[in-house]
Amino acid sequence: MQGISILIVDDDKLLVEKLEKTMKWERLGIATVLTAYNIRQARALMEEFPVQILLCDIDMPQGSGLELLEWVRDRELDVECVFLSSYANFAYAQMAIQLSSRAYLLKPISNADLERSLEQVVRLVEKKRSVTQKAENGPRRELWEDLLSRRAPEERCIRDAIKNRVCAADERFCLVLVRIVEASASGAEKKDAALFDFVIRNVASEFFEECPAGSGQLEAVVRVSDLEWMLVMQAGAEDSERTTLGTAQRTISESAAPGTTQGAMAESTVPEASAELRREAEALAERVRRLTEHLRRALDRRTGIYLGTPVAFSEIGRSRERLEYMEAHAVFDEDIILQENHWKSPKRRRPVAPWEIWKRELLATDDVEQARSQILAYVGEQRASGGWEREALEEFLQELVQLLYQYLGDRKYDFAQLFDRHEFQGYEQGARVSMKGVKEFTDYLFDKLGCGRHVPESRADVVEQLKDYIAKHLDENITRADLARTVYLSEGYVSRIFLKETGISLPNYIAERRIEKAKEYLEHSALPVSRIATEVGYNNFSYFSRTFRELTGCTPNEYRTRINKKEHRH
Repeated sequence: MQGISILIVDDDKLLVEKLEKTMKWERLGIATVLTAYNIRQARALMEEFPVQILLCDIDMPQGSGLELLEWVRDRELDVECVFLSSYANFAYAQMAIQLSSRAYLLKPISNADLERSLEQVVRLVEKKRSVTQKAENGPRRELWEDLLSRRAPEERCIRDAIKNRVCAADERFCLVLVRIVEASASGAEKKDAALFDFVIRNVASEFFEECPAGSGQLEAVVRVSDLEWMLVMQAGAEDSERTTLGTAQRTISESAAPGTTQGAMAESTVPEASAELRREAEALAERVRRLTEHLRRALDRRTGIYLGTPVAFSEIGRSRERLEYMEAHAVFDEDIILQENHWKSPKRRRPVAPWEIWKRELLATDDVEQARSQILAYVGEQRASGGWEREALEEFLQELVQLLYQYLGDRKYDFAQLFDRHEFQGYEQGARVSMKGVKEFTDYLFDKLGCGRHVPESRADVVEQLKDYIAKHLDENITRADLARTVYLSEGYVSRIFLKETGISLPNYIAERRIEKAKEYLEHSALPVSRIATEVGYNNFSYFSRTFRELTGCTPNEYRTRINKKEHRH
């Protein structure tokens, strides 16, 4: 079941921040806390995100809480409202009752008293949800929730569903495991997860509504953990050939050695599927691939997709186990979508990478390109032989990072000189997800190490090169990344060095040089002020004028007038 969302609306920002940070939301059963400071912001949020509880002030400058609740009722949104007001106003309370608010609380109120009031509202929301879900979803949707989230024993679920004719034993389904594989930079995983849940359910529903009817329609979406969802897709009707294939696969699965999946052994044992089965599998895969593109755009996170093989309902538990095994052990290749009938768990022990040899050669020769090519060749060999399982990938990445630090220590570089930590972590995270990410991370590391050989000898040299670059590019958009590339150092390190050596930050130094150049144009040319702004790198004329005034005490036109007056006097 989706988590409960609450929207706090109050023009008192300090109160809103206090409630958001200090209330025991998780204990109350509230997964997502949204905030707004006026009813316009509140309406926009409620049009975009599902909100079950509204905690709202009444008196606000840009519209009252009563107006907001009236807007909610006009649109027939199923939202429970609690008013939090500074005034014991009978007319307000009467209007709140008419609009079916659940409580009218007076400020100031303690967290404990507010939590007690919200507990009652949460129970009401949960009760309504339960009734609505049973009415809307029926026993079939409830079956998938019980079965895939393990709320009830698997064998009993399947047996009872077949017995009560909720599902036929030979009905065929395809499971799709969706996992968010990129952690949030803010660390707000609980809050993010509730929004992800909303997005995945809505994107999946809209996508399948637009698809043509038939095999591959969406049966259910079940959230199985904070960052994992199981989608159930309908497959075609069972026939004798499919039964034979399913039985063969089941026999293999039951006789496989520990640590070996059905997908790892099916290639040599299962009879070749018919053209019809292959077409069905390809059609399902293509549909999931297009769904994946929609999900990634909406989520803005790396998303791993594990696509199961169509199976009879009686085999759905084993299909889920195989997908979970893939999720725990498999490493993606170029594409972050894995099909059960394509993936094979590596059958042989991979050769140990010669890390000690690579380290000795790199430290002795300083040939970073040779080290890069050796490591990438090894990665390519592993991909060609079936890829890695996750444990082997972790070992590889640990050794790779250890080689990096050993090289940096030997060459007496600080990590921060060459690497931006946030950028480094982003590449490293990508390497933990896919073989493509491993290659990108390796290239990134050796690109930076190669740059290290071009770093200026002293900090003074670094500063002089930066000043020279700035002077030559004042008419361009100078970014911190541009400056860092100029001296082959990380962005953060460049900023710190410049500030320490000059006593002024890079942005302020660039602004001063631009205004100095602008003053020269104003003194010695007849160019319009708008053209001068462009010549010194300002595309926004208002921003140029404001900066000029801050640094000189007058506007560009005033400065030109003063200069002209001085010249006339002389």
